[in-house]
Formats: sequence, C-alpha cells, structure tokens
Amino acid sequence: MLRNRVQASQVLPVLTGILSGAIETIASVKSIHKAIDQGKPLIDAVAKYYGVRPSIVRSIIRKQPSEIGYYWEHQPGRLLKLLDKLPPEHHPKTSAEWNTMNKADRALRLFNKYSVDIHDLYFRQFAARGFNLALSKNQILVDPSAKLEAIKDFMGSLNRVLCHQKWHGITSWPAMQYKIDSIIAAIICNELTSISIMRVLLMSEKWHASIILESSKLWRKTHKKVQWLSLINAPFRCKDHQVVSLADSNALAEEGARLNHCVAARLEDCIREIAHIFSIRTLDDKSLSTLEIEIVNQHIPQIIEHKGKDNQQPDTACQITASEFIAFLNARLNHHSENRIDYFQNNADYSLPDLVDITECEAQFDEEAKATQFDIDLVSIQAALGKKKLDQLKKKLILSLPSTACQGVPQGQITSSKSSM
Repeated sequence: MLRNRVQASQVLPVLTGILSGAIETIASVKSIHKAIDQGKPLIDAVAKYYGVRPSIVRSIIRKQPSEIGYYWEHQPGRLLKLLDKLPPEHHPKTSAEWNTMNKADRALRLFNKYSVDIHDLYFRQFAARGFNLALSKNQILVDPSAKLEAIKDFMGSLNRVLCHQKWHGITSWPAMQYKIDSIIAAIICNELTSISIMRVLLMSEKWHASIILESSKLWRKTHKKVQWLSLINAPFRCKDHQVVSLADSNALAEEGARLNHCVAARLEDCIREIAHIFSIRTLDDKSLSTLEIEIVNQHIPQIIEHKGKDNQQPDTACQITASEFIAFLNARLNHHSENRIDYFQNNADYSLPDLVDITECEAQFDEEAKATQFDIDLVSIQAALGKKKLDQLKKKLILSLPSTACQGVPQGQITSSKSSM
C-alpha cells in the first residue's frame, strides 16, 4: 500500500500532502487513499474524487510544486477545479504563467464578497489573455495583483457611494443594513459581470486617478506644507533624465497625482528620515517613475521601491538612471559619512521644518476626510462610470429596496426612477 502511494506522489507531486497522510485527518481523503491502495487507476481515481475531467489530472502529471507553485500543495482540489474551467489552450504553460495565475487567483478570491461568479469570469478572461493584464502590447505586466486590487478597491468605492444615506435618502438603514448590503452587492456583481475584465480595469484606473487627484486636493486644503531634509541640493542629471528630490508634502502629493500612485502615504517616514523619495523625470520635468531609498548603516543607500505610472515596473532607461543615482549617492554619503547631517545642512538650500506632531496632523486630516470622503468617492466613481451609468445604478437600487427601507426617500424620487427605467 505504501509503495502505491509513493508511486502516485511521483506521478502527481501536487498530491504529495494528501498521499503521504499529512492531510489524512480529513475523512473524505480516505476514499482516495483506498482507491490507490487497492491499485485502481490513479488518474481516474483522482478525477472522480475531485469531480473533474481525467484530462485535467493528466495535464499536471509530474508537475513539480517548484514549477506550478507551492501555493497548491495544500489545496490540489482547487487547482484541478480551476483548470477544469479553462479550455486546454488557456492553461499556463511556463513557470512564469503559473506564477501570475497563482497571484491572480489570490487577488480574485478577495472578490468573493460580491460573487464567486466574478472570480470565475475574470479568471477565465485572464487566462484567455495569456495571464497578462497589460493594457497595451508594449506594456509588460508580470504581477496582476496590483491591477486586480485596484478593481476591488474601485468596487468598494462604488459600494460606499450606493450605501451612503446622503445619496439615496434611506433613514432606516441600520435596521435594513444586511438586506440592503446584499442588494447592493448583487447590483455591483450584475454590472461588472456584464462587461469584460479589461473594461472594468480601465474604469478602475480612471477611478484611481481621480481618487489620487481629489485626495491630493484634500491634503493641500487640510495641511500646511511640511518640508524635510533632502539628500541632494539640486537635481541629478543622467543623460536624458533628471532625478528630483521630493522633500515636501506638496511634492509627494503632486507626484502621486502625476503617476497615479499613493506615494503621499510615505509622508511620515519621509519626515522621520526613514524614507527618501525621488522622482525620475525627463529634462522638461515629466515624471516617469518614483524611487524610494533607505539609508542603511548611516551611509549606504538602498532602493526599497521603484514604481512607474500606475505602480508598473519602470522601463529599462529609468532603471539605469536609478542605478547611476544610487552609485552617486553611495560615493557622496561614504565621503561624508562621519558628519553627514552637518554636510547637508551646510550645503543644501533648504530650511529644516519645525517639529511636526504627526498624530495631530493625521487626526486633522482624518476629521476632514470623514466629512469629504463621500464627495471624493462620488466624483471618482462618476469619472469612472459616467454620471448616466451611475444614475442608472441608483435607480436600480431604489427600485430593489424593500418598501420599509424607502421611508426617507421622497416619493417623487421613487416615482421618477420607476417612470424613467
């Protein structure tokens, strides 16, 4: 019996955990043990146990976890069922495709709040594109997680808009919360499963760009400009690029708006000199990528993160510029390592900021943000969907609400919604 299991695990390495007895505590697993111990055909036994086609089991014969991902060692059933939903030509063929498929599956599982249908639909569309969510042929996207996370955040923002009492006028929300939340989730699911993942991705990018822009406006409104120590006193030139230090709060907010990412969230670490942020730009000041550097052991610069627009990987030219800049900083910091702070204070054109109470600063921002978050969500959702589509979703919501939930909605609003559908 043991020999049969060893041979089976060699044929199907992904099942090693089950066949070795590591997961034998699950009673249902014993049925597959029994079939293998009795010498029944392995492929048929596994296919029957997991309810998939035998050809799906054959497709992972001798596939090592190092190739398809250790992610599946304790959930081989999910792997087989996912592959069973795809035509053979859309199965991952290289370790890189397996890697991106696994990351996509992790990210898509976050969508289960709305419906498993969204996971399955987007997963099939993702596989059909060769496990690549790049918006253009020239764009290489290795990790889809950020893109799928952006879609999830976009859906969350849409959910907040639809839920907001200020928008739909429901006064009995607390008593009806679970019911209304289910209705809203169904409306969002129905809307997003009726269009392709690429179209949803484009909408989420419009939403994210608007969120960054509106949030940066809010930041400037609620904060005084905060400055901190810069490692360079002028832009660093490298061929057709320049590296510009982002040494104040407004510069961080502007960079985030330019490249559609959340670099402004690094404010506190910048003030405390934990992080140093730089923008790689063209000579005419167009932002190309954002570089985060940490100084290790007082004088060794180290790249922590380097992101292009929409959190994408920067192009080769920007990466070369980043390497040249690190080499420049390394030489400069090593030369002045004994008295680094004094050197920069004596040679840089800046004034050190007054001590900033970060807790007080964030509390002020949070208080303002609570009052304006709905407006930011609403403006950003309208930027992504268009006002007409958002109004249509609003009407669907009002028509789907239980009558007891509409006590605070003006009758004219309900009537006009019904008559215009």
